[in-house]
Amino acid sequence: MSSALSPKAGEPGAPDRPSVITFVPSTATALITKGGAAMTDCLSKMTGLTFTMNVANDQTDSKNNITRSGQILVAMWAVGLIAFFIVVGYFVLSDQVANKMAAIARHNSRIDPNLTEAGQTAADTVLPPGAKPVEVKSGIYLDRIAAISIRDNSWTADFYIWFNWKGDAVKPGDNFQIVDG
Repeated sequence: MSSALSPKAGEPGAPDRPSVITFVPSTATALITKGGAAMTDCLSKMTGLTFTMNVANDQTDSKNNITRSGQILVAMWAVGLIAFFIVVGYFVLSDQVANKMAAIARHNSRIDPNLTEAGQTAADTVLPPGAKPVEVKSGIYLDRIAAISIRDNSWTADFYIWFNWKGDAVKPGDNFQIVDG
């Protein structure tokens, strides 16, 4: 079986160009070496190709060691990358904080009844002379939402509106209006 698959000299798997199987270093180097040798012998017999085994460690695999100047270069690259990400992270985070603070300020200007939202006209807060305001509580009972259109930014709802006050001075049925309703 092995003679039918034996490669010619110079081809991968030939005795002059064996396929190398490298194992990761371990504390059980002797056991890995013994098992690796058995595996390469078995593969060579089964395939007709030449296999060799290597257990990489500091003594046998010196080509994977990094020189001192290479270590310094890698360290400089690592420090440079860390510095880059710190600087970029700082600017992104500071921009996010500024946006958050601006959003909070806009929200507060819309919610606070004593502030006027940007672009809006301030409401009259002083009563005319002789005015006697009546406290009126109002509410709404939503029956159903018949349609919602995100594209048109509109919705249709059926609801009941109610008013509650003391006295006869208020008549919402006579002058109550829903604007843009």
